[in-house]
Amino acid sequence: MVMVIASVLAVGLASFAHLLRSTHSATQVNALVTDLNLARNEAIKRGQTVTVCKSSSAAACTPDSAWHEGWLIITDRNENGQLDDDEEILRVAPALEGGTKLSFSAWGVGTGKYVSYFGNGTSQKNGTFRFCNLAGASGARAVILIQSGRVRTTADGVSCP
Repeated sequence: MVMVIASVLAVGLASFAHLLRSTHSATQVNALVTDLNLARNEAIKRGQTVTVCKSSSAAACTPDSAWHEGWLIITDRNENGQLDDDEEILRVAPALEGGTKLSFSAWGVGTGKYVSYFGNGTSQKNGTFRFCNLAGASGARAVILIQSGRVRTTADGVSCP
């Protein structure tokens, strides 16, 4: 009887841990999608470029840091992907928790160091953000950005290094 209870508890705990990881991943993905949409909406509202850039300091864009260390949403009047004296921080996103890694690869034009939205709501690049957590490929998620400015999420075919 004790063995049966122990087995049921072990299976239940493993399922619960998987559920927690899955929920945590979904929350992180949704936070990025929300921030990309915020940047796009602010660009349209202001009629100027708004950029999402990597930031490990929460006070400046740090292009050599990793996306999972955090990011900023900034006004970017001169479209250089950096926070200059005459520009403002609109939002600070903290580092991702739980061992989640986040990377961005741009397709075609530009690098994966930042994403900018123009005043008409379009993005200057297409690309994919990849979320990889301790669950490996089974927990991988992606946020796909297209130049129209729209984003979508997927778990299909996402690979983690």
